[in-house]
Amino acid sequence: MFKDKLLVTSAIIYANGPAHLGHFAGVYFPADVFVRYSKLRNRNVIHISGSDEHGVPITFAAIKEGITPKEITDKYYELNKKAFADCGIHFDSFTRTSSPTNHKLSQEFFLELLKIGALEERSGKQLYCENDEMFLSDRYVEGICHHCDSEGARGDQCDSCGKLVDALSLKEPKCQLCGNTPKIKTATHYYLLLEKFQNEVEEWFETRSEFKSNVKSFCKALLKKGLQDRAITRDLDWGIPVPLESAKGKVLYVWFDAPIGYISGTHEWAEKLGKPELAKEFWENSDKDTTLINFLGKDNIIFHAILFPFMLLKQSKDYILPTYIPASEFLNIGGEKFSKSKNRAIYIKDLIATFEADTLRWAIARNLPDTKDSDFTLEDFQSRVNGELVGVIGNFVNRALTFAHKYFDGKLPALKPELGDLDKEMLEKILSIGKDVGESYDNFAVREAANKIFLFAKDCNQYFDFKAPWKSRKDDLEDCGTAISLCLQAAKTMAVIFNPIMPFSAEKVFELLNSPSKDFADSEKLSLKVGQPLNNPQILFGKIEDSQLEEFTDSIGLKK
Repeated sequence: MFKDKLLVTSAIIYANGPAHLGHFAGVYFPADVFVRYSKLRNRNVIHISGSDEHGVPITFAAIKEGITPKEITDKYYELNKKAFADCGIHFDSFTRTSSPTNHKLSQEFFLELLKIGALEERSGKQLYCENDEMFLSDRYVEGICHHCDSEGARGDQCDSCGKLVDALSLKEPKCQLCGNTPKIKTATHYYLLLEKFQNEVEEWFETRSEFKSNVKSFCKALLKKGLQDRAITRDLDWGIPVPLESAKGKVLYVWFDAPIGYISGTHEWAEKLGKPELAKEFWENSDKDTTLINFLGKDNIIFHAILFPFMLLKQSKDYILPTYIPASEFLNIGGEKFSKSKNRAIYIKDLIATFEADTLRWAIARNLPDTKDSDFTLEDFQSRVNGELVGVIGNFVNRALTFAHKYFDGKLPALKPELGDLDKEMLEKILSIGKDVGESYDNFAVREAANKIFLFAKDCNQYFDFKAPWKSRKDDLEDCGTAISLCLQAAKTMAVIFNPIMPFSAEKVFELLNSPSKDFADSEKLSLKVGQPLNNPQILFGKIEDSQLEEFTDSIGLKK
């Protein structure tokens, strides 16, 4: 299924504002879970992401905040990097697309594409705002999408249908700086000749049998309609300059240089290790021993499944191409799309300042938009924490440990020689759940994995209740010891299998059981030793009170 090396990328995030819960659920959390699981399987895996620091999203945000693009990218690079770290998202490299490495590599990509005839300079019509005296591209102009008739479509893409947009085709376009209706003027840009090379793109796409179904259906529809040539330069004063004397004042389109950041970030990671050759080993090896996996939201499918692979295919270097693209659907909030302007957003930095990271990670895992759009509410978050983490998982671990300390001197009891039917059934579940959950992780199905874990935790509690050790301790201490022993083994297995989802809590359980684990294979055996001492029980998860939710909602000014 996977090759010797795994190169995992998470879609590079715009440095124009704080990362919100939609970003977390759609991209970074599922990628982190897969990477953590892969490391527990002792795979050679690296995780690359970063800060997208060019283009209209940055210049537009800078204008609104009254600071320079450099100041705004510095601000949100650090803020988002910390927010991700605080909630347990680990990157081997969290790069910046404004880095010298990415400037150099992006310009190399441009020149190679120009050299082989995959780029062409053209003069064409473009929207122009006479009030602001500038050409309007991307987020500087919005209107009604000509594909789906949704309002708020930008000059480069419609978030509602996910399709690329020609700004000239927008209905009722408005300049986003002054609100005026723009005029049409002639401008010169470099175009990526997708139409000319469509057959090549289609031939490659047909080899991608492992692409997720939503990626396949989106791309097939796009290819059937026919690819359109795409302008990949902009008239802006912030970005990577087009490396031609004749193109002074022009920069590369943000979605041209952003995915190249994955390669730049890998180079920076390798340089930091003092092993620069590692970057080439991951990226330039003819698909022989590296699996490239791109995690992203469905609105970025076209860039990662069509545009970037085309750019890679046309380079002289033998770059690898994506094997898997686990594209998530959207996470909505209270039945509506996340919207900063409408105050319908919850930012990671705010959540993590109030609630424990693993409570957030678990609630999202149970409600992940991996196959369809899902909805997040603070009430559901509270219910997941109180009912599932506190009431089921935490309760089970605490019951088993408390009983062991109270009646077995704080040590793991032995199993009786002849197990009863209930014990055999429980033992089988303990030994098989790891393989079952592992298959879900391997298939990028985090929600499915979390569901299996929760059902296992409920089975464990049910076993404890059926065995009623508070009764058997009085008349059959051996049977009581067997029940507690299996429950503690189950607690260890449970921590191993939820480790990729809740790493902080898993470490707590390992500490309580006095049994560290860095190997997912521990879930496929009884890894606790008879007689080993156990640490005193502690509460794993704290209950979220109604008053806490009210205070949090008020503190962030969330629209109710």
